Amino acid sequence: MTVHDAPNERALLKPASHARSSLLFELPSELITKIFELALLGSKPSDLSALSKTIHNYVNDILYRVVVLDSAHSIRLFHRTARSNQQVLSYVKKLVITWQSDSAYLNLSKEIRGIIAECTQIHTLEIPILEPEAMADFHWHPNLIEITTRYMEADIGQFQGKLKSLWDKLTHLRLAEPAEFGWKRPADALEEFGNPPQLAYLQLSRRANANQENDLIFVDDVQSILQGGEFPSLKVLIVSVIEGNDTWKPEPVRESNIWEMLEEVARQDKRLVLVEGKYGEWATGWKDFRPIDGGMASEFWKEYGVKTVYS
Repeated sequence: MTVHDAPNERALLKPASHARSSLLFELPSELITKIFELALLGSKPSDLSALSKTIHNYVNDILYRVVVLDSAHSIRLFHRTARSNQQVLSYVKKLVITWQSDSAYLNLSKEIRGIIAECTQIHTLEIPILEPEAMADFHWHPNLIEITTRYMEADIGQFQGKLKSLWDKLTHLRLAEPAEFGWKRPADALEEFGNPPQLAYLQLSRRANANQENDLIFVDDVQSILQGGEFPSLKVLIVSVIEGNDTWKPEPVRESNIWEMLEEVARQDKRLVLVEGKYGEWATGWKDFRPIDGGMASEFWKEYGVKTVYS
């Protein structure tokens, strides 16, 4: 079916024929959703939603299943929605926040926390920095199994147990970049989540040519995660080694001390995968996102052949 077929789709949706409408809703739910995705290419959401309550629900599901907030304005706007129209938020399954303030005078942590708190049906959360001020109590998020972030704030215990309510649910976790300031060892980061036993897919990151003492601690933690028994469900551990941005003449990442040590661990345990990472990769793919594009499955994990809840 092509975009040029949109008029026929709209004809199918006209309420003049109850039998025709009934036939539509006898189709599998995934196919019905696809039909409305195509219909939205040539119709206003409000026009389709006006046809029936059932169609209205399908349209809302498409529009809100993935919410991408990429500016301060979009965060403020959606925060108002979170306070005034909570019914819409029940459709949100994937919440992606790519905006990050570059000014100390523009802090929207309160608004972000409010949005997360109200989106209780999300399966996936992507956020630039996992920081206590922006975190809600995840006790009310029974379906949240996947978190992606650049890094966690370094101070131990700042989250005051907010993340530990995910300990029996979390299956996918990405800590995609080294912190800009300070350092949180992997063991401490996972302890913030209560060392989730269901964790199956984990990404960690380390800067090349950084503090060698911390390199040793990092490698020791990686070995403990793989072999220590606290993560019995672990299937894949990806470590992104990122070129230091403060090195005048950096050596190749694959020749760095941390890469060579981790490579030895990877020879012993095939679950460990080493990749050359880049800053900003965690948010790639969201710049030109449209609701009809879907985007439910994680492109990062798909690259490594890992199935997610939406694959």
